[in-house]
Amino acid sequence: MYMQHTNKIILGTVQFGLPYGINNTQGMPGRNQVFKILELAHANGIRILDTAEAYGTAESLIGEYHAGHDHAFDIISKFKYKEGTQLREYLQLKTAALKISELYSYMFHSAGDYLSHPELKKLLLSFKKEGLIRKTGVSIYTNDEFRQVLADDDIDLVQLPFNLLDNNFQRGALLKEAKERGKEIHVRSVFLQGLFFKDPQELPEKLKPLSKYILKLRDLSVTAGIPVQQLALQYALSNEYIDKVLIGVDSLEQFQANLSVVQNNNGLRVGSQIDEIEVSETLLLNPANW
Repeated sequence: MYMQHTNKIILGTVQFGLPYGINNTQGMPGRNQVFKILELAHANGIRILDTAEAYGTAESLIGEYHAGHDHAFDIISKFKYKEGTQLREYLQLKTAALKISELYSYMFHSAGDYLSHPELKKLLLSFKKEGLIRKTGVSIYTNDEFRQVLADDDIDLVQLPFNLLDNNFQRGALLKEAKERGKEIHVRSVFLQGLFFKDPQELPEKLKPLSKYILKLRDLSVTAGIPVQQLALQYALSNEYIDKVLIGVDSLEQFQANLSVVQNNNGLRVGSQIDEIEVSETLLLNPANW
């Protein structure tokens, strides 16, 4: 078991409900495989799942799993603003579908919604007082959004991208400030949707500017004596300001491989060299721009 090494891991579930990721050739895992993934996660000490209304059938599958087992995961879910949003009703339907009594966190799926609809934040705070959620949260992309959320004492949790290219050079000072302000920090996109594993020569034309950085990562992987996958996970796991690292999986085999990487986390010799990688094409670090 890898339990002592997985206390920083959150299992993302977008692949349970949608075919997701630039390097995903397998599509969505079937129901039985999803259940096996969840069983393996729980057996190895992973206790939090990340999901959202936008993730297709993921939440209903998790609810099915909970109904058939004597344990349940803590759940982070995200919502998008829609005209006439009835957030309390959504939350009640969600917890009923997931077969749980409260969410670990109910998060704004975008900083734009958070900034534009302060009335929804008031609702989240009331849910927290009522014990329907434990933490308020916002999912962000840019450092400008990060700064605005950091200034808000009512937000407990921030989720943001962090990886070998969207790295400490891009995010480090704000991560430090976030911890000083008492925020819980979760990072996602540690593999940049699998971009790090693609042949730089085969990148789509729009992403060609990133090929030189991916080649640099391959060189560092050789220097460190570990695969790029391990480099990416260890880089996020070793950051002292990051509380949790979110990983998604396309299959049981891929999840087992990721757990093995976490188990073999023996320190990172090239962390400072990764920190020095400065990607100037920052818009390409957001998959929404691909």
